[in-house]
Amino acid sequence: MEQKKITFELKDGSSNVVDSQVFDIEVVADLASFVVTVDKTEYTAGDDIVLTIKAEKAGSVAHTDYNSTDVLTIDVGAKEYLRTVEFVDGVATTTVPATTAGATVAVNASLGAVTGTAVNVKVVAAEASKFVLTQSTNDLVITLQDDYGNTITSFAGNRLVEVTYPAAADITGSGIDAEGNALVTFANGVGTISFTTLAVGNYTATVGDYTGTLTVK
Repeated sequence: MEQKKITFELKDGSSNVVDSQVFDIEVVADLASFVVTVDKTEYTAGDDIVLTIKAEKAGSVAHTDYNSTDVLTIDVGAKEYLRTVEFVDGVATTTVPATTAGATVAVNASLGAVTGTAVNVKVVAAEASKFVLTQSTNDLVITLQDDYGNTITSFAGNRLVEVTYPAAADITGSGIDAEGNALVTFANGVGTISFTTLAVGNYTATVGDYTGTLTVK
């Protein structure tokens, strides 16, 4: 905090100074940037990221006089979160969720044009919870994901998949047997069953506790 003096003058009609007073004031420097740190370098999807945000003034000097309640934008990869934080002596903390897996996920904080230097963290997928089924022409694509939509890339190899499908679907060449089972090869969490025709209707795929559904329209 910088001390400055301000002089107030009282003048008469001829602009002559008839009285003056000098006041000491404290001037808080402008906020210039943030230093952002996090509590860990690796998270599992669903974890909270704990951020410590330190205010700086010009010249990358710690702004220990900055005391303010602000709404910051916290970026975690492509996702944005708004958080109300309280700076005390130039330091604030907050938490945001880690949800999207990635080897390098940038975490940063900003207040309007004032921003920090991003911190890179690693986010790994949570436990597998579901199959997500999608259509690619006449292929039924089966992807194992966690609750946050991250693909379980460790899921690989040949798996016996129980499949249900509409009667109008042409399963010729799909590998689906008379009981509705197909041996599917998964790589990086993704497997495919190729139908001759994916007819309109409902499809399911199940392996153990993992099930997914798709409605073809």
